[in-house]
Amino acid sequence: MIQHPLLDHIVRSVFVPAGIAPLVHGEPPVLLEDGYPSDLPWITVTWAQTLDGRISGPNGAPLVISGDPAWAMTHLLRQTHDSILIGAATLCNDNPKLNVRLDSILVDRLGMPASGLVPRNPQPVILDAQLTIPLTCHLLTSDECRRPWIVAEPAVIAAVPDKVASFEAMGARILPVARADGPRAVFAAIRAAGARSVMVEGGARVLATVLNAGLANAVVVTVAPKTAAAGTVGEVDGGATVNAAIPGTGRSWNAWSVVGQDVVGVWSLTPGS
Repeated sequence: MIQHPLLDHIVRSVFVPAGIAPLVHGEPPVLLEDGYPSDLPWITVTWAQTLDGRISGPNGAPLVISGDPAWAMTHLLRQTHDSILIGAATLCNDNPKLNVRLDSILVDRLGMPASGLVPRNPQPVILDAQLTIPLTCHLLTSDECRRPWIVAEPAVIAAVPDKVASFEAMGARILPVARADGPRAVFAAIRAAGARSVMVEGGARVLATVLNAGLANAVVVTVAPKTAAAGTVGEVDGGATVNAAIPGTGRSWNAWSVVGQDVVGVWSLTPGS
């Protein structure tokens, strides 16, 4: 375990029941099913939501939901996964850096000791079938970011060679995957590109697609003590929700734990069951 009071609690109460504790030390996760397909990465789906299920503000606007301890958990998840996946809409709305700022959260926000871990930024992966993300986004311009892999339609890639060249000149890598081939093909392409684990972080449509396809190995959900209903304490305006089913047998909550002011639920899933 990690010699840090908060991070040790997170590993024991969240990472262990999710089956991802070995990732903290750079080891493969404990797979939940013998014969798990070798062409797929380990997939952890995670999001933060209000008590009434909102994960963003109106029109997908960014929304601060979880507290700093749970935010530290999110960055430990980033630290321990090879890659991090979001959709193009989330990139356009949030312009995220998708890097690891764990020590900044621990030291500057929480007044705690640093993690003692060497920062390890995950590889950003953007689902952008039509190659619409702006060339000015942080992932393509900031020195704090790894350059993204962009998953796009093969026909679009062939139709806009100048745009593809611009992305590649800025350090991006284009992964051709036909939308008709489904989400499994996306993760197979990510695994073939070299990522052994993926943290799926949003937005709502991406999260629901992966969950409904039954591809996740683990799900980590943070529930914050605020609602989106008008006139309530901690009020936020209505936004997106994750509309997904968890089908099949052998899929149940493994653990609930308190991280700061938030509650974190962990599912451990067996793909294809």
